[in-house]
Amino acid sequence: MVGFTVSPVRRWALRLGLDLVHTEMVGVEGIAHRNPRSLEMLSCAPGERPVALQVFGSRVEAMAEGVRVALRCHPFDAVSINMGCPARALVRSGAGAALMGSPLALEMVSSLKGLGVPVWVKTRVFEDRVRSFAFVEGLIEAGASLVVVHGRTPSQGYSRPADRAAVVELARAFPGRIGASGDALSPEGIELYLEGGCACVLLARGFLRDPLLALRFKGRPSGQGELRRALFALAEEDPSPLGGRSALEAVKRVLCQALKGFPSAAVCRDLVSRARSRGEVREVLSSFLGRPASDRFNTV
Repeated sequence: MVGFTVSPVRRWALRLGLDLVHTEMVGVEGIAHRNPRSLEMLSCAPGERPVALQVFGSRVEAMAEGVRVALRCHPFDAVSINMGCPARALVRSGAGAALMGSPLALEMVSSLKGLGVPVWVKTRVFEDRVRSFAFVEGLIEAGASLVVVHGRTPSQGYSRPADRAAVVELARAFPGRIGASGDALSPEGIELYLEGGCACVLLARGFLRDPLLALRFKGRPSGQGELRRALFALAEEDPSPLGGRSALEAVKRVLCQALKGFPSAAVCRDLVSRARSRGEVREVLSSFLGRPASDRFNTV
């Protein structure tokens, strides 16, 4: 997720029970042309694994070159091409959801074969389930080892409940090859996808709303005290080696999402958003939440 999944947040998420994390969505054109900001977005801390590189683009040649450059920067565990983002700017450029059903999508996947890393695709359902089936089948035949399907069409955005049945139908048609996305907001929501045959579930907004969601799904301690300790732990993550100010801003965004539901949350979130350093963030959290009885929080 752009603006959220920077390295400090990814490290924190792995400590909170996630089995794999993704980079922010990075444009392959910028990577291929060695744009400093694009290369900065590839930064990973030692031991920050498993981590998948999430990319977007509209040209096959740039996709292949950009991923090659990225893999020379860091040994990512997988490459995930975003072919489902409905953002207008992305779609107008021919990337994201604009690739759904396009022959270019299959060419992009095929162009990454032989790089020694699994190729994944993140996409959305069509209104017509026959088209969804055909597109997913084409991606797998082109070389995608995993297709993560979001249960809403691009035009639906996030305006209605995800169509879990459509995702599960694909999972049963392509065993072991379909991941699920969309409304995985509770342990029960995650279980519905897995019981339906999905190979994995992307938490995305579910994790932002509830950072302890993966721990709760795995039956680990996940009470209010644990959440308080986790929030302080995120505030302690050092952003300076990997993104500096921009990484701190991302950490603050995640904290503001997770603080919803706490007493005086609106005021606390406003002060966190204005903080100019990790120290100021910790001071705000201490003022509103109180220091936890223990600075340690349960990790997996």
